[in-house]
Amino acid sequence: MNPGCISRITPEPGATKAKCPKCGSEWRIFWVKAGFPRVKGPVWETSQKLANEQWARITQKKEEK
Repeated sequence: MNPGCISRITPEPGATKAKCPKCGSEWRIFWVKAGFPRVKGPVWETSQKLANEQWARITQKKEEK
């Protein structure tokens, strides 16, 4: 999850999840009514995976120095 990302997400009608095309974060979607989506929260598995990948890149750079 990238708190600095301000990209707009447009979910497909009726979708329960939507992925940010810019940062890769995935979000759970709730439909108030047809055509009126709201973000419920992050998909934790995707957020954990992105965080682990970032941590691996950081530690790899430190080991190379």
